[in-house]
Amino acid sequence: MKTEIIALYQTRIQEFTLAFNRQKNQINWLAFFRLLEFIGGVLAVYWAVQAGLYGWAWVIGAGFGVFFLYLVKIHSEQKARLRHLENLLIINQHEIAALNGKISQFADGKEFIEPEHPYAYDLDILGEQSIFQFLNRTSTIVGKNRLAEWLKNPSLDKNEIISRQAAGRELSEKLDFRQNFGAYGQTFQETLQDKTDLLAWLQLPVTIANRPIYFWILWISPLITLTIFTLNVWEIIPGNWGFLPLILQLGFVSLHLKTLMLKTEKISQKAKFLKKYAQILQGIENEQFSSVRLLAEQQHLLHAQKTASRHLSELANIIYNLENGASAGGIIFNGFFMWSLQYLYRLEKWQLNLKSDVEQWFVAIGEVDALASLANLAYNHPEYTYPEVSPSEFKLLAQGLGHPLLNPQARVDNPVNFYGLGQLKVITGANMAGKSTYLRTVGVNLILAMTGAVVCAQSFDFQPIPIYTSMRTKDSLQANESFFYAELKRLKGLIDTLSQGQIIFIILDEILKGTNSADQHTGSKALIEQLVKLQGVGLIATHDLSLGELANQYPQNIENQCFEIEIENDELRFDYKLRQGLNQHLNATFLMKKMGITV
Repeated sequence: MKTEIIALYQTRIQEFTLAFNRQKNQINWLAFFRLLEFIGGVLAVYWAVQAGLYGWAWVIGAGFGVFFLYLVKIHSEQKARLRHLENLLIINQHEIAALNGKISQFADGKEFIEPEHPYAYDLDILGEQSIFQFLNRTSTIVGKNRLAEWLKNPSLDKNEIISRQAAGRELSEKLDFRQNFGAYGQTFQETLQDKTDLLAWLQLPVTIANRPIYFWILWISPLITLTIFTLNVWEIIPGNWGFLPLILQLGFVSLHLKTLMLKTEKISQKAKFLKKYAQILQGIENEQFSSVRLLAEQQHLLHAQKTASRHLSELANIIYNLENGASAGGIIFNGFFMWSLQYLYRLEKWQLNLKSDVEQWFVAIGEVDALASLANLAYNHPEYTYPEVSPSEFKLLAQGLGHPLLNPQARVDNPVNFYGLGQLKVITGANMAGKSTYLRTVGVNLILAMTGAVVCAQSFDFQPIPIYTSMRTKDSLQANESFFYAELKRLKGLIDTLSQGQIIFIILDEILKGTNSADQHTGSKALIEQLVKLQGVGLIATHDLSLGELANQYPQNIENQCFEIEIENDELRFDYKLRQGLNQHLNATFLMKKMGITV
């Protein structure tokens, strides 16, 4: 199956490469034609001036100028298409690398790491070689934030999980839509500040768009100015009177410079950012969806019979034209049309009509972007399964459960079996036998299941439940905390949560490893007994085989499971298979001897 998916991505690379090369040739020919048009325009104006046809020189110059700007626009669109094809090429190359186990090309979400999070640090949810990096295909900051939020705070609502699953199933079949979404998202590398500035601008007070007099001034004054200037050029009005209205209009614009600077400070240089989001929104608007969740997101993108993408494109064009008004050639545009005020008026009109909708548009984009990542996982791994969500008593039942970050060729899958609260599995085993990996396998797949993603298992049936882990406790010099004290704080948080009546799934690896063996055994035994009384449910890995005796004392609550090793021909053999009971073989002394350490 993996080979077939890679072959499909390779086919797409070939198709996009051909399209990229054709597009590049078109752009080169267009650039050459634009140069010819410019030279022809200059020569035509020169001929008219030499012939004394000054009025016609203006007409010819204007005509060639308009056509030249049209060619510039076409050239810009063709270059955007070229960038889009290049992004599609990169996306497919990255997917092939991911299927071969290389995920470093994707954002790792390290900015979302919280050391005190209930499980994210222990389960490698964020950071390098993490579940986030394995899953993440987002191309917008809002999508990236949403995906990280889902992984850090997975849903406990059955309907929410099923809704995400349905949307993920649908999007997994829409490869073109997902890749186009990603390609448009990569056209501009946004920052968090871009969205922050846009939302801050929306809250600024309106200065001219709410004053009707400006509507008439901005229509009538440029019309009068153009009429007088044209009559002056054709010598119907003699002298230099044609320039007086231009000077007056420039003066009127200059009276609003402070307002212009205030209104454009937050939103300047945002045209590319808005164009990117407009293209993404257009893709969402034009796609045919059937799942309730995706249809609902589409509905959020309509306003007054116009789509969100059109509104954002209009805003991008307004900003682009405002920036042109502040350029070197802006003095001409402002003289003839009061250009900057024209677009300031349109900017504020846009603000008045749409400021309440923008946040919802970002929410919709973030939702679809995050869902596309879940869909991509399902598409790349058809051997994974969508979990069954149980609404009844707690259960976590899975067969063929594996860790998604491990090489499928070398990975050994195992079952997990919980039915009802108050069950603890005590996992024993030698060093490197697979205890910690198994704990992380169960935790990671439970997080994916509650996120709405497929899981690395043959079957998976569960009821959503919060997770709390203690596996990699760190000491802290800054907080003046020892390793042991830091672990005690972590375990106290666990007990406090259970004491408040909250249900959580516990994953503990080698309890109280920061103290001596006698204290560790006594403390671990007391902790497990307290977890039994509080109806705790989860996994506890330990090297302390004597803790296995608790299964005799609490047969309804505690079950011993283990990972065994075999020593054959003076070599260790690991099969990484979960078994019932306590492990019988240890390997620490054997490994020390193999490394030349006298025991």
